[in-house]
Amino acid sequence: MNESFLHAIGSFFAIFIAPLGFGTWQAGATLIPGFLAKEVIVSSMAIIYASDESGLVHIIQEQFTPLSAYAFMIFILLYIPCLSTVATIRKETYSLKGTILAVAYPLIAAYVLSFVFYQISHIFI
Repeated sequence: MNESFLHAIGSFFAIFIAPLGFGTWQAGATLIPGFLAKEVIVSSMAIIYASDESGLVHIIQEQFTPLSAYAFMIFILLYIPCLSTVATIRKETYSLKGTILAVAYPLIAAYVLSFVFYQISHIFI
């Protein structure tokens, strides 16, 4: 798995999400299918870690601290809308600029809020 294309892409994303507390290639790699549909993030983790449901819980506990898990959830809940939503925004607004704004604004907000949460919480805990 360490020589796969998914590993390379996940490692690229990991550079940017490291300040958020969950900068592993696996977390970075889940962002890709998460853009297609947010509900597949956990199943993507199970595939990446080659684990069943019970084993995945243990692996997630090893890979994430409670703070980084909360930061990850904040980021996932707020970042880019799913692909079908982006397509609908584009179709309804007839605006490429509006569509880019609808993608960029939540992504920036998710990054900033997740960063602030993790960094401030890390100071106090």
